[in-house]
Amino acid sequence: MATINLGAIKFNWKGAYNSSTSYAVDDVVSSGGNSYVCIQAHTTAQAVGNATAYWNIMSSAGTNGTNGTDLTTTLTTQGDIVYRDGSGLQRLGYGTAGQVLQTGGSGANPSWVDASGGKTLQAVSTTFRTGENINNTNLGSTWREIGTTSMELAMTPQKGGSKILVNFQPHIFGHNNQGTSWDSVRGRIHYRYSSTSPTSDTLIPSNKGDGYLGTIASGDFSGYTGGHWIHHKPNITILHDHDTPSGETITYTLYVRSANTGSSYDWRFNNYTNDDGEDGVGRIILTELDL
Repeated sequence: MATINLGAIKFNWKGAYNSSTSYAVDDVVSSGGNSYVCIQAHTTAQAVGNATAYWNIMSSAGTNGTNGTDLTTTLTTQGDIVYRDGSGLQRLGYGTAGQVLQTGGSGANPSWVDASGGKTLQAVSTTFRTGENINNTNLGSTWREIGTTSMELAMTPQKGGSKILVNFQPHIFGHNNQGTSWDSVRGRIHYRYSSTSPTSDTLIPSNKGDGYLGTIASGDFSGYTGGHWIHHKPNITILHDHDTPSGETITYTLYVRSANTGSSYDWRFNNYTNDDGEDGVGRIILTELDL
């Protein structure tokens, strides 16, 4: 009766091929990323790649990353990702900072795209506690900037094509000085760039948000006697479709003028003195939006 070696009824892994090793049928070796099975025992060197009478290939690693086992020639740069197109694996190089990966749907390749709109890119704000008292003669009919240190705030936009939500909250007090005439304060929002024209304060044009505000504070004590104060805290908001050149800083400021230069009114702007609620601070908030 024939003797059967049960241990030989299976593949025997022998590791990397060695030309000085003897091999038996069903021995398996690796070489060059492939694996080979011995089909004829031998004691002399029979190279796996040439001696088809002694070896059969079991598996192949493939080349150029086409079967997904070797991607070193497909992915070449940090940040690369791999995807499959209609013919095989392909490289998608890294996009630009802030982009997101977008699928094109069935039958299309993915791509890097800018993030969709609706984001708040940045916001800056400040308060003003140094007030300015302006009598009607000084306020007059000529537009002037509020504040001895100016009521203004700057921002450097992060993205071309964004919009800036401009919010001014001046605190305005009017006093009639015992008179019975009326007056009102009209306002405008101006802007300027740090080095590119316009470098001087310029009214935001109507097609870019319209910086003309009309009346922002009014007082009328016609028929009344005695001195009276009237308090205003307007909340002024416009959306500026700015054209700020890349790297430039844009500054916003509030200009005012009197509507009735014959009035006896005096006006105080952001004249903060205490926390009793009678006097108040002014505020500016700028928010850059990706819309």
